[in-house]
Amino acid sequence: MAKRSPKLTPPPLSDEELRDYAIAKYIGNLLKAENESIVFRLQGSVVPKARPRVTNSGHAYMPQNYREWKQQAIAAFRDIRYRCPAYTFPLAQANIFLVFDGKHDRGKDGDNSGGSCNDALVQAGILQDDNFLHVPEQTMMLNYDAKRSPSTLIVLY
Repeated sequence: MAKRSPKLTPPPLSDEELRDYAIAKYIGNLLKAENESIVFRLQGSVVPKARPRVTNSGHAYMPQNYREWKQQAIAAFRDIRYRCPAYTFPLAQANIFLVFDGKHDRGKDGDNSGGSCNDALVQAGILQDDNFLHVPEQTMMLNYDAKRSPSTLIVLY
């Protein structure tokens, strides 16, 4: 019986190689997004995802302003299914690009704001889930302008 040679694993990429690979992949994905993507805008400020609060009796709940914002966002996101009949929802996989546009509170936690959007997308039936398997790439940016009302541009690609 012939012996199998041990499976060789390639050496890890250097920091610079990994950076260059990630940038090239990100740029390639964004160029594809120009041609095929779902684009929509959510009006108003995003309420960042909050930690659950616990009462003295041990009951856990989410703060009311977060719950209200999320219900409004879910209602707005459900419209996407009807505006984009070429897609099968919930999407099994999608990259997400979030642009927080206008007068957003710059003191709020950006990743919690992104998490709020992701949770609403999942609960609205737009995304199957928001883990790495379903959302391998997510980017957020703030396009702050004190003279413009806040809104969030959401691009799924």
